[in-house]
Amino acid sequence: MNTVFLQRELDSCDRQQWRRELAAPLVAKQAGQLVKLFVFRAGAEWFGIEPPAVVLTEPMPPVHSVPQRGKALVGVVNLRGSVTLCFSIADALHCLAGTCR
Repeated sequence: MNTVFLQRELDSCDRQQWRRELAAPLVAKQAGQLVKLFVFRAGAEWFGIEPPAVVLTEPMPPVHSVPQRGKALVGVVNLRGSVTLCFSIADALHCLAGTCR
């Protein structure tokens, strides 16, 4: 695995785009229509995404650390037999102390 990729900071343009998309209000098509969301917390911030965007939710498996990793990369996990990168959304979006920067 390329260690440069693991140490790379998230591009500020990507971070800003993700924040805009996550913060965009969802508008019901008709008055009184419910909007369903998958709600999660990152740092001190609450986020919600539409259920079709969620591929899989599972209990958190043990996280194995990776040497020379970037701040947002927590480590790797074994997810259904596949080694999968585990990121901290709070660190990737800089959601610390109640505000995303």
